[in-house]
Amino acid sequence: MAATGTIALNANSLTVTGSGTKFTTEAQVGGTLVTYIGNVPYTFVVGAINSDTSITLTANYQGSNVSGQSFSLIDRGAYTAITA
Repeated sequence: MAATGTIALNANSLTVTGSGTKFTTEAQVGGTLVTYIGNVPYTFVVGAINSDTSITLTANYQGSNVSGQSFSLIDRGAYTAITA
């Protein structure tokens, strides 16, 4: 789902900083944050929700510093496990 506000990501950081975001009600630990930087999709797993404007990822963001990014949040229950 499209989420409220915008985010900033810093190179080699686990922290996502929001502006006008509502992480405590819209994000889920274990859920996925998706943003497009240029035309490249980036997906991250949410490791912790610190406040309405701060979350911690499970892996560092490896790109350049960006801000003002729109983003979407996908609940962890939205995925179905496929086993062979």
